Amino acid sequence: MSSFFSNLETDYDREYSDFQLLKRYGFYLSQHKKHLTLIILSILSATGFTLLIPFALQQGIDNIIAGENELARTSALIFFGLYILIWLSDYFRNYQNTKFTAYSTQSIRNDLFKHVQQHDLAFFDDNTSGSLQSRIMDDTQELSEFVKLSGEFLVNLLIAVGTAFVLFYIDARLTLLALTVIPFLALAALVFRKIARKMSRDWRITISNLNQSFAENVAGIRISRSFAREQQSWREFDKLNRANYSVN
Repeated sequence: MSSFFSNLETDYDREYSDFQLLKRYGFYLSQHKKHLTLIILSILSATGFTLLIPFALQQGIDNIIAGENELARTSALIFFGLYILIWLSDYFRNYQNTKFTAYSTQSIRNDLFKHVQQHDLAFFDDNTSGSLQSRIMDDTQELSEFVKLSGEFLVNLLIAVGTAFVLFYIDARLTLLALTVIPFLALAALVFRKIARKMSRDWRITISNLNQSFAENVAGIRISRSFAREQQSWREFDKLNRANYSVN
């Protein structure tokens, strides 16, 4: 595990490719294959049920127009039944996702803490307690949120791909016309990705400084009061807090 955290002491401006980040996180993914399998199965089932919704709705409308009331009622039951199955699939996925992220966050924090303890005292001269706290507590929490959002992204991606196949089946030319926006969306996503990564890095820096200011002021509260520095300490903390607010 030491290789995973070998660069803990580096500055926040160190950049990794997406592949490097996923490769490092892959170790924790492999520890919870059961939850990942269940998450993927629930995603596939929710996607399949979602793609069936338009067909059930179409059948219901056709039956109403044709005066087939019994078939229309059956189509309505199927329609609402699909929504219930989608809800159950999403509930199960969120439940498994929450368990998985909680387990992985716990494992990462334990390994990080163990890794920090193995450093010599010079390491703690170069790295403040606030920055270390941000790495162990805040960054791992952000990672768990990213994993949750990845599940949502995968669901929407599969639905989009499945919908495209359905639309090709209905009208290929109209579908190709609709898909012409994809290159522009991809370009916008790449631009946003660069901005988002920079803003995320800036946020981690500001929250690290904020944690450090709070830790120092609490630890040195007796000295601060002895020299009547409460107001000055508050102004320094307020400045850092505003910086974090601006990045947010």
